[in-house]
Amino acid sequence: SLFPMVQKCIKQNNTVNIYEEYFDAKETDHSSEPPLAKGLAVFRDPSSVARPATSVNWHPEASSGKIAVSYSVLNFQDKRLNDPHM
Repeated sequence: SLFPMVQKCIKQNNTVNIYEEYFDAKETDHSSEPPLAKGLAVFRDPSSVARPATSVNWHPEASSGKIAVSYSVLNFQDKRLNDPHM
């Protein structure tokens, strides 16, 4: 059973000495090249009401061309929440 082993681990006093140096002082630069970002496409919101996008997802197959965007009205008492088209 997994429970006794997990219980034993939880009951142990696992502390970390914050002043101990666990790694050598040599710092290594792991970046091989500077970060780069490109804008490949711009999608416009078809709604006339300005609203922030909270999440963007797309289908993993590039040939499908499917994209999903979720929107959010940050002010929960906003009159736009009563709009059935939103």
